Amino acid sequence: MKTLATACAVSCLAACGGAPGRLEPPDTESAALTSVGVPQNGFPNWAERTDLVLSNRARADPQTELASCASSDCPDHACYSPAPPLVWDYELNLSARLHVTNLVAADSMLQHPSPCLLVSNIASIWPSSCDGSPSCACQGGQSVCNCSTCSCDTTQASCVTQPFTRIQLFNPNGCAENIAAGYTDPQAAVEGWLTEQCSWTGTCGFQTCTTGENGHRYNILDPTNTSMGAGAVVTSSSSACYQGEWDSQDFACGNATIPKLVAGSHFPQTGTQLTFWANWYDTAPPSSAQLDVDGTCSPMTVDRGSGGNATYTWAGTLASGCHSYVFEFTDSTGVSYEVPSAGAYQAGDGCTADYVTAAPTACNGVVAGTTGSGGTSGSGTTGSSTGGSTTGGSTSAGASSSGAGTSSGGATGTVSSSGSGTSSGAAASSSSAGSAAGGSTGPLVGPKPTPVASSGCGCTSGTRADASWALLGLACLALRRRRLQQPDLHA
Repeated sequence: MKTLATACAVSCLAACGGAPGRLEPPDTESAALTSVGVPQNGFPNWAERTDLVLSNRARADPQTELASCASSDCPDHACYSPAPPLVWDYELNLSARLHVTNLVAADSMLQHPSPCLLVSNIASIWPSSCDGSPSCACQGGQSVCNCSTCSCDTTQASCVTQPFTRIQLFNPNGCAENIAAGYTDPQAAVEGWLTEQCSWTGTCGFQTCTTGENGHRYNILDPTNTSMGAGAVVTSSSSACYQGEWDSQDFACGNATIPKLVAGSHFPQTGTQLTFWANWYDTAPPSSAQLDVDGTCSPMTVDRGSGGNATYTWAGTLASGCHSYVFEFTDSTGVSYEVPSAGAYQAGDGCTADYVTAAPTACNGVVAGTTGSGGTSGSGTTGSSTGGSTTGGSTSAGASSSGAGTSSGGATGTVSSSGSGTSSGAAASSSSAGSAAGGSTGPLVGPKPTPVASSGCGCTSGTRADASWALLGLACLALRRRRLQQPDLHA
């Protein structure tokens, strides 16, 4: 097992440029920004896209987002200021979905390490020729940790792939991760992460509190996390530790070019009573913000944030059936942006796909995605030295962090691990790696998900339903933030 000093040295080397070209990608307008919001090979799916949008909604105005739990579970709420939105990252999306897919397929407990040693070429075969199951993703074709047995110590490098080893196979700048299981939908998972319990020690940052921890909301709201990919899969398997949605967020630090119209989604996934959100980031608010549903355009209003850093919303009732929609914004100089920048998302009832290539007639009379204006110019960059948002305010209308009603199921609470440790779901006897024990519910979410296989080592009644992990981050000359904490053993 790596010592903390070793982990520190490795992290400092990376942050200081010991691995050339791996930490700070070029801050240029990439080709990816010409297709903002357009899924690549099925990534992201609806839940993953919604996860990103709701996380950015919280970053635009943390004080409003945390207002309902500020006096109880979130006493550290004053530590968080508006931050630039997270940029969707395809490689992080691959890593995050692989992890929850691999855990579910292996009937694993909830944990940050993979349930096996991943094959060395997993980043090139997932998902094209490997579906994430142990038969192709694991060395030897099988997992070593599952709900009925724990045949290995998850701290041992010879037994499992550690989280940052996995993440950095896809994106070398990976620096944090949140996971959860048993929630009903992405809104419930994000709310659970944001409102986890923490009896504050009085120090801002990623920390183990007197009771509970704050790792999930810290990872989501931390301005030095600049890009993110979410993973979401649903299982109803009777052998799974948790039934329902398994969620993961993988974050990267370093410079990221932010498109003006960042991301958008709707909630819930199906139905006619829907709420739509879109994240905007610029030096000024948009001169026009509209939701285009089947060619009919409705103005959107600020839901979180203000100025050039805000999430806009529209809520209402759609006619029965499946509808195509696009977010269409115009900046202060008259340039138009769409998300998705080509094609359209789908919402309503009876939809068979989340995204289609045919777009509705745009609000300006042009079919969305044909003008090439969908995010082709970014509004600037944010990097590891960013201390907060350069735009936006700290208050906005509305006190609830739920923009579309309530979501049931989920637990708050987090486990932060040392560089070679496990987080939740490890056997209680593995004290060197830490074990996950009991969480507490936040004010906006339902009861903690109940494990299905209650006799398994990772599925005891005290196992947490979510966990967070973060890499020790060092600047070249001084400690930037201490994010590796000792394992949490409280009930």
